[in-house]
Amino acid sequence: MRDYQDFLRQRGLRLWPKDSPEALAARGRYKSDSSDESILYDVKTASSEVAANAMLCLINQASYLLHRQLKRLEQDFLKTGGFTERLYATRTRTRNLPSDQSDLSESAAPLCPRCKKPMCRRTARKGPDAGRRFWGCTGYPDCNGTRPLFNQSDSSD
Repeated sequence: MRDYQDFLRQRGLRLWPKDSPEALAARGRYKSDSSDESILYDVKTASSEVAANAMLCLINQASYLLHRQLKRLEQDFLKTGGFTERLYATRTRTRNLPSDQSDLSESAAPLCPRCKKPMCRRTARKGPDAGRRFWGCTGYPDCNGTRPLFNQSDSSD
């Protein structure tokens, strides 16, 4: 942007004010979303003053649109979280679902005997019960309440 401004200043050419008739006409001409190649031809064949000012108009439009997009992305991030947060939430929901949806629904999960939060099916990773399935509190690590799975087919997964 400064390059075009310097170009105009060093050659003694006029920099169009933001609301000048020329700038308004240029913004109107270039706001079309079509891929009209005549726009490129117009800039290539225009005088130095018109071409530099037209490029400044385009740069300002692009900056404005990028600023609006960043604001919208910021609002979306604050509302729904970032990609990693959404991915983690989806993984957690999927992990907490029973492996066989037909014999056990999410609402059938027992409540934790310690904190009364719903429990989810987990698999012991180490110790004498490694590989066995059990109910674990969804509040883990704050709460480490567990219950055994009573259905033997669940523990043989």
